[in-house]
Amino acid sequence: MSDFKTRLLTEYTDLGEKIEKLNAFLMSENLSGIPPAQQDLLKKQIVPMMDYHNVLKERIDLLNKDAEVSSTFGNDKDASANQSQSATADDKQGPGNQSQSAGLSSEVKDGGDQAKG
Repeated sequence: MSDFKTRLLTEYTDLGEKIEKLNAFLMSENLSGIPPAQQDLLKKQIVPMMDYHNVLKERIDLLNKDAEVSSTFGNDKDASANQSQSATADDKQGPGNQSQSAGLSSEVKDGGDQAKG
């Protein structure tokens, strides 16, 4: 796997962990221990973090698709390794990405809507 793709996967994984931690904090009683203005900013912050996480996933998927096309024509020696590694990354991150979105309270989602409107 190329260094670029490795860095992209690392960034995707790290960001996913940060989103999970922030979401857990937003859902916890500890949230009430910080000023309301900070609470609002954290609720707004998670929305672009999730958007960026989704963009990274799309980029990774596109790189994997390009590698599959190349391997079909015999141009990519590492295609089978890339497919194997991408499946591992999807197994680790795919369902987690959905649960992060599903785990947000309506309060958090409403905060994100306010940021956009």
